[in-house]
Amino acid sequence: MGAVSAGVVTAAFAAVGGSSGDTIRATVQKTPKARPGTLRLSIPPGTLLRASSASQQDMVIAGIRGRQIDAQRFAPTSGIVIEGPEAETYICEAYCANFHKDNPTPGAAFSLDANRMFDNLLTEGKKRNLSQQALQAAVWMTSDNIAFADMNRRFPVNQADWNAAQALVRSVAR
Repeated sequence: MGAVSAGVVTAAFAAVGGSSGDTIRATVQKTPKARPGTLRLSIPPGTLLRASSASQQDMVIAGIRGRQIDAQRFAPTSGIVIEGPEAETYICEAYCANFHKDNPTPGAAFSLDANRMFDNLLTEGKKRNLSQQALQAAVWMTSDNIAFADMNRRFPVNQADWNAAQALVRSVAR
């Protein structure tokens, strides 16, 4: 998020719980450097979030799912809109990036990382409408070079999703 590095907004990232899907809460707020009026922001697919705990997995953002309304619900949207000085919280679809580490615990903190190794992977995977299982498999294939049997010991994936993930990883690697 360029707005964070420019000092226009602050962003705090925390785990909701789980390894794949709607698993990250992003709280974004304008800083005094922000111009008056509405800010429209995005989080590019493939954005890497580093876990604050070395024992927990880093996360890779696939997209914004919506603005949080309350603890259980969000209003669907694909972008971040900040109108006033109040912080706004958004739910992000994300995938764990380190197969051999623990899943993030609810509330675990993350920081933005400049590593862009997952950018094309998740953008293309979303275009192909791959399942959560296939997207998670593709991330772990990229980060940890995992095998089908290893994946299924931790995170069930069927052969069709595995094959789709392999095809995605091969096509992006070209």
